[in-house]
Amino acid sequence: MPQYNSQHWLPLIRDLAATFYEVADKRFVSYEEDTIGKIEKRYPARLDALKKEMFDNQDIAKSRIDRHKLIALYVQFFLEEPLFKVPRQVNTDTGAGVQTLLINEMFCAMFIRVVLNSWNNRAFNVRGFKKEYRKTFLRLLYRYRQQAEFYKRKDFFTFALAHVIYFIERNYTQIDVGGSG
Repeated sequence: MPQYNSQHWLPLIRDLAATFYEVADKRFVSYEEDTIGKIEKRYPARLDALKKEMFDNQDIAKSRIDRHKLIALYVQFFLEEPLFKVPRQVNTDTGAGVQTLLINEMFCAMFIRVVLNSWNNRAFNVRGFKKEYRKTFLRLLYRYRQQAEFYKRKDFFTFALAHVIYFIERNYTQIDVGGSG
């Protein structure tokens, strides 16, 4: 399998997903760890397709994409091949909460936050994001998950999601004075 720059993220993604699952409502959620292996196998071809779209006939092996598109590509995979399974019908009196039903979207938001924090050495304004934008962003991710094959018909989705991630970075990260990231 071809190597790519973000391949070293995969063990960290596994750890983040396992931690996410630890606090999940296991009555409704199951964790599909083998999905990360599927993503790992599909990633190089999708990355090459994105680079071909961006760079035309240039040498795609030497062409690099920006971090926002890289994050967007991973988020797309997490929604197309959800790491966490939640049944469509919940047959209990209490039912699953919104955070349980949107666990994959919540994971994507956390993934973005973790990557932006580590990449920029900036602090993420969690309170501001929750108050101003999280609900809208989770809706966007939910709609995409419902239409996961969308990228096959519309190549621009990676670009659009990358711009949303840039918006999040610009508006909800700030210089981390304390160095805690």
